[in-house]
Amino acid sequence: MGFTAGFISDLENAKSKPSFDFLLKIVDVFNVNLNWLIFGYGEIFYREGEVDIEGESLLSGLEDNVLDLIKYMKESAIAKHSILGFALRFLQENSKTINKEIALNKAEKDAQTQKKGGQS
Repeated sequence: MGFTAGFISDLENAKSKPSFDFLLKIVDVFNVNLNWLIFGYGEIFYREGEVDIEGESLLSGLEDNVLDLIKYMKESAIAKHSILGFALRFLQENSKTINKEIALNKAEKDAQTQKKGGQS
């Protein structure tokens, strides 16, 4: 998978937290449901042919989980602070990867738009 033994050891011993890239690699290599990996909901593994390359099926059922999170945040200060704290840490630790993905997606859309414009 391209990760060093030291990195894996640090994860196992809670010396570091997995990055979003690492989680996506787990999903890709082992056909694991990202929803289960992050939130503990749904099936652990995808069935054959269930994963969509564009990630649409990775989000299936996520709406219910988001509604649950909102409900817990409204009803519990502990849940609210924990969830927001996790989200902020996640964004801080993964902002470069997220921004890179956003830029790549925009570049792909721009290229497709230009390609379509050139075909007219």
